[in-house]
Amino acid sequence: MARRIPSHVKGERVRMALLDAQPDGLSAKRLSDVTGLSPSQVRAGLAEIREEAALANSEPLIWSRARGYQISVDPDLIRVYTGSVTGTSHKRVVRLMKGTVLPFAQVVPGGPWVDLAMAQLNAAAASLQMASDVTADDFRQRSRTAGVAR
Repeated sequence: MARRIPSHVKGERVRMALLDAQPDGLSAKRLSDVTGLSPSQVRAGLAEIREEAALANSEPLIWSRARGYQISVDPDLIRVYTGSVTGTSHKRVVRLMKGTVLPFAQVVPGGPWVDLAMAQLNAAAASLQMASDVTADDFRQRSRTAGVAR
């Protein structure tokens, strides 16, 4: 019977493979080949990096369809990745409101948690929209020309 590999070991194997591949990235399949881990172990290793190692080592983990997973401090790559993730999260929250919570509120009006849930979801959607806007190219150009002190 195979021994279970601890999460931090999977994370470190994936992290080291990504560091060795710099400045390029690696697909999940390639990470599996390079590390000798199964696809599910690679996913667990990536989760470990996101949850622990990225912050501990100041090594941002990003993903793109073109390059796969990579550790990068390139501001443009980080901006694009952050914009993509916040944009996707915004869409998911809006779809949750429109597809589940609001229709439920129409069927069962007056539920006290519905108003609270909608207030919280609206706040989350607004925050995600602002975060997505901040990472957009046009915002970046406006902030450079506006002369705003940072």
